[in-house]
Amino acid sequence: MQSLLWIDFYLPLIGQISSQPPAVPGESVAITFFQAVFTQPVATFLGALATASIAYVVAKMQSAQKEREQQAQEALRNAEWRKEFREVHAQFWSNDLDYTKARSWIACDEAFKLIQNVFQKKLDPNSTTNLTPEDYQIIESFDRFCAILLRVKQVNLTAPAELDSLTRWEIDQYNAWWITTLKNKDRSEIYEYVKKYWQKLAEEA
Repeated sequence: MQSLLWIDFYLPLIGQISSQPPAVPGESVAITFFQAVFTQPVATFLGALATASIAYVVAKMQSAQKEREQQAQEALRNAEWRKEFREVHAQFWSNDLDYTKARSWIACDEAFKLIQNVFQKKLDPNSTTNLTPEDYQIIESFDRFCAILLRVKQVNLTAPAELDSLTRWEIDQYNAWWITTLKNKDRSEIYEYVKKYWQKLAEEA
């Protein structure tokens, strides 16, 4: 069966070669036949090899281009995050009067004692003492501070995996001190207020 297939394939080729004069005078039909049989597969193989090589090179170039684009996008996201991080932390530590007072209420025992009764009245539904305009100003100042505190927390949570040591230290200090201090037993009124009115800030605090 295989011999018949061989004949079917090469017989027409032999006929074509026999009916044509040799390309080179004196060249035998056998030589012409040998060239026809072996030159065509080699050319076909080389063509396929060239096509595969080009496809491989193009695929590698596309992969490298995609990787460069991803790296560029990652670098842009990191740059945007660092910009927002610096802005929000600068705002947190600004000389804004509300922020300054609120930081002192959290950090300083004596400062907190001055406004402690305001939070007690605000939290006590049975309180018969109405909040004064001054009391509301204290609550508003603290609310503004909670807003920036929450923004700092949210920015910190989206930090890139790789950070310089100073930035990482700032984030750790924020988590280890400001958020933790909100739970201080000596500031229970502040933390209860945060849990009631700033739930997102109180989560995992």
